[in-house]
Amino acid sequence: MGKTRIDRKYLPVEGDTSILYIKDKEICIARKEGIYYAIDNLCPHAGASLGMGKCAGDWIICPMHDIRFNIKTGKGQTEKFFVTSYPIQEINQEYYLILEGE
Repeated sequence: MGKTRIDRKYLPVEGDTSILYIKDKEICIARKEGIYYAIDNLCPHAGASLGMGKCAGDWIICPMHDIRFNIKTGKGQTEKFFVTSYPIQEINQEYYLILEGE
């Protein structure tokens, strides 16, 4: 399991998103109720950046076609679309993205 420290400049404010590039991955980070969530940044439908979308409750809305993805699970509003979700761990006021299998 790989653990990567997230630079504070990539930690979004409440209700917002940011995009983090790690190795060959683009990760969308969102913050809701003080908790950070991470999902794949690229929408599987047409490749739009979810980090450029809007947060609405537990959802990120894709800016291209308004498809919604749950920030906690990565599941789309329909079973046809989903993205991978990744845990974020806090250790001593630092945040780490956990990438499985690395």
